[in-house]
Amino acid sequence: MKKLDTTHNLFQSDEAEKKERRVFFGIRDRVDRGETTPEQARNGWKPEVKMPKVKSAHEIASELKRKGCDRKESWSRYIQATSLRPDMDAKDWYKIFDEA
Repeated sequence: MKKLDTTHNLFQSDEAEKKERRVFFGIRDRVDRGETTPEQARNGWKPEVKMPKVKSAHEIASELKRKGCDRKESWSRYIQATSLRPDMDAKDWYKIFDEA
């Protein structure tokens, strides 16, 4: 009777193979889109990602006042401008908005 080899884990080898496939297709996609050349892709070059500029609360407040937003509406517009992640309470926001 043949003894089973329990040292080889099939799950790990499948995961490694999937990861390798994802890396290959990611490189292939960048070459197809024209973001990189095949030589750069072989050397592991990745395009630089530019982060969007984040506006301060004072900049947003002055912009909203310039557009003619009233005090109450400005709070909801501020929440939208910060992608639903305001870093202050409405009370603090209204102080900044009134100063702008």
